[in-house]
Amino acid sequence: MKPTKGSIERRSFAGELRAADAAKFEVSGYAASFNTLSRDLGGFREQLAPGCFKRSLAEGTDVKCLFNHDANVVLGRVGNKTLSVSEDARGLKFTCQLNPASQQHRDIYESVKRGDVSQCSFAFQVRSTEDEEWDEDKDERGSRFVRRTIRNCDLLDVSAVTYPAYSEGNATSVQARSADYTATSAAAFDAMAKRKAQKIKEEIFASADAFIIPDYIEGQPWNVTPVFFTPEQKAAREAARLDVELRRRADAIGAEILKDVINDYIN
Repeated sequence: MKPTKGSIERRSFAGELRAADAAKFEVSGYAASFNTLSRDLGGFREQLAPGCFKRSLAEGTDVKCLFNHDANVVLGRVGNKTLSVSEDARGLKFTCQLNPASQQHRDIYESVKRGDVSQCSFAFQVRSTEDEEWDEDKDERGSRFVRRTIRNCDLLDVSAVTYPAYSEGNATSVQARSADYTATSAAAFDAMAKRKAQKIKEEIFASADAFIIPDYIEGQPWNVTPVFFTPEQKAAREAARLDVELRRRADAIGAEILKDVINDYIN
């Protein structure tokens, strides 16, 4: 199921979320991981290309750091410099300066410090089809799947989350909520449609009775056309085949008889 353009999408990352020492009163971690395939997100899997946040970060978007993506629980923001967000070779890194005067922030800090809260997440939007790429790939078992690669997106927030979108996974999983997707289809299904079409084509060619093979012209597409015969045509071809076979056998018998006659005449 292809995400609706411009919709807010969220991904959870079972990676590092750490609490700094009490003097700094900060939490930091990775909200996203590059070049890491997600689980099945409803007919496709997804990965983030390095640099996909570069434009959004360069534009100075006032990204928020939230708790459980709740806009009522703001831990920090880029706008007042209590949140720093950057890309490195691994992914999207952030550090948030919490407010020591807030009991809510102190409780969250202690939960992160104890490991009760250890997941990171981020929210984003993809503006246009040029910002993503759809293709096919094979998994470790050789099964084909549709792959979405996000190359450019608007970063909206990073978040410390109690429950990731999918609670299963490992430290390299990028995950998503199915609620962020609709059943509309477009580019996401193109690759699947092509794969199905190829399979149908192979089945058609395997069951064809004959083929029309055109002369090859350099630079022009070379298309072989399968041909299917009617029952009457198949019967006629079989009769013709039998007729040819009978003639071949008759000729062979005639050749043997002629050979014996010549031998008898010579001897």
